[in-house]
Amino acid sequence: MTSFRLPGVPDEFRSLRPVDRDVELDDGAVTLRADAGDDLFNRPGTESVVHSATVFALPVEGDFTLEAEVEVDFRECFDSAVLVGYLDGLHWFKLCAELDELGRPRIMSVVTRDRSDDATGIHLPAGPVRLRMSRVGTMISLHHRAEDRWELARYFGFPLSGAEGGLRAGLAVQSPRGTGTTAIFRDVTLRASGITEVRSGE
Repeated sequence: MTSFRLPGVPDEFRSLRPVDRDVELDDGAVTLRADAGDDLFNRPGTESVVHSATVFALPVEGDFTLEAEVEVDFRECFDSAVLVGYLDGLHWFKLCAELDELGRPRIMSVVTRDRSDDATGIHLPAGPVRLRMSRVGTMISLHHRAEDRWELARYFGFPLSGAEGGLRAGLAVQSPRGTGTTAIFRDVTLRASGITEVRSGE
């Protein structure tokens, strides 16, 4: 399946590259599968570009907020569920619920302007976590909510013009060092407004 629809989201999520990847839809949730080594990362200090992760995304114009509850079958280091903002292969960003080297889930974020800038966030409690990305003007905020409040993971300016097709926002799952995994995305919402209270996330 190279595209799918979710309730409350006004457009189809489509894969950014021509692959046929397993997608399971169940009661408004979607389960995505990563194969061994699937990743999205432009390694700094090298020419390495790995875009094997299948990203399912849709076009977003102007301010927006994409939000989802994610639950990952954590098996091996760096397995993760991901929200992605994608302009082109050299300009994109992502927010991940990811298993770290110590076997603990945590928040990770990556901003790519030619090369990827990787940042480690806080550890997460066991179970589902809510991820959110939001645009206001040329500013992007990334938040997560694991307990009773939104936490800011990253806030940055991002070039949003000049690429064919414009910005797209979507979902992905990765297993860079692993043999593959799955992630469930529930209660996915997309709205045409951004988060203005960036620090509080409200």
